[in-house]
Amino acid sequence: MHADEINVAATEELGKEVYHYHLHAMVLPVVEKEILWSKRCKDEKLRGTVKEVVHQVSHSKKWKSDIPLTDEKGNPLLRKNGKPMFRASYSILQDELFNHMTEQGFKGFQRGEYGSTAEHLTSLQYQIKQDKERLEKLQKRIQREQIKYEPARNVSKTYNEIDRMGQKTITGKMAISKEDYSELTALAKEGITSRAEISELEQSANYYRQKYFDCANALERMKTKYNELKEKCRPFLQALEHFPEVAKLFTEKVKQLFSFKEAQERAEKEAREKERQERIKARRNKRGMER
Repeated sequence: MHADEINVAATEELGKEVYHYHLHAMVLPVVEKEILWSKRCKDEKLRGTVKEVVHQVSHSKKWKSDIPLTDEKGNPLLRKNGKPMFRASYSILQDELFNHMTEQGFKGFQRGEYGSTAEHLTSLQYQIKQDKERLEKLQKRIQREQIKYEPARNVSKTYNEIDRMGQKTITGKMAISKEDYSELTALAKEGITSRAEISELEQSANYYRQKYFDCANALERMKTKYNELKEKCRPFLQALEHFPEVAKLFTEKVKQLFSFKEAQERAEKEAREKERQERIKARRNKRGMER
């Protein structure tokens, strides 16, 4: 993990120095190796069984590279003994891993340039790139605020125009021009029409607000039930993590018990049904004899 330059935007926002970091990852093939109990073990039952499982870097011959290294002109590079030089096998594996992860949809990382001593973006280049991204975000934010501002500006403009309409006469009454009167009556009609629409919108807003609260409460209840269920299952989950074989045997045993219980309940149900049918048959026979 390496620190690059100070993040100017984050530093200004938080009031403390914030640095950019980038991560170098070297991916190597790792295999599991079983360590067995030796013949020297005092317990004869343990001899030859698995003592522990360790992870180590694989040096298998199947990773052996057969891709020759070449110079800028395409000529093969040779060792001092005249034998060709091959590309490192782990480098090929890292290419395959990068291609596989890219195909699976992973983003935000790059494959290092093979054999290159070039550094990452210089400090100035990196800062320019970050400033461009910051500028784009600011421009998008300005556009969003502009969309919010225009309707409010038009409403304020209409209010000011209404306040400036007409002049007071000597008698204290208002005198307005024909054009202002027509515009004022049109606005009044529009306001009356809008009241019904506003009322409907308020009802819809109240309805969806209540729906939101109901969903939020339902979500909280589900979270509570989930946490309770998780707490109940914690011992089994821990056993599954540390003792998977024991947990598997326990699960199979529980399945057997449930199967036995279901079979028993099915048999009891069939017995009750048979008994009911016999009672019905007996009543019918009794009625036939009475006739």
